Amino acid sequence: RASMSDAFGADFFISLHTNSVANEQAHGVETWCWHTSTKGLLLAQCIQGELVQEFGFEDRGVKQSKGLIVLKHTQAPAALVELGFLSNPFERGVMTMHDYPRRASATIARGVDRYLWHIEVAK
Repeated sequence: RASMSDAFGADFFISLHTNSVANEQAHGVETWCWHTSTKGLLLAQCIQGELVQEFGFEDRGVKQSKGLIVLKHTQAPAALVELGFLSNPFERGVMTMHDYPRRASATIARGVDRYLWHIEVAK
């Protein structure tokens, strides 16, 4: 995935995931970035903030990785988004609603817009 992103010349890279654990009580959204990427951190913060605001899920925060390969090997600023827990009955219910894909993608797009605005202002 990282090499495909690099070959394409992507301006940013977003990897979408859902969490699942044995404990049905685990809940919330979290967004990961590479630990040395300032722009990746900003991208993750912008996306995380929009997701928490839109869905009201627990804010598990932005986390910095030293091991997630897609974040390490992508040249563009990158974020790995955990959209919630499929193992949590409430969050699974939200994520399986017919309008969830549209809402989630629009919310992530707002986060990307915020990120691009911050990058532009910093110039």
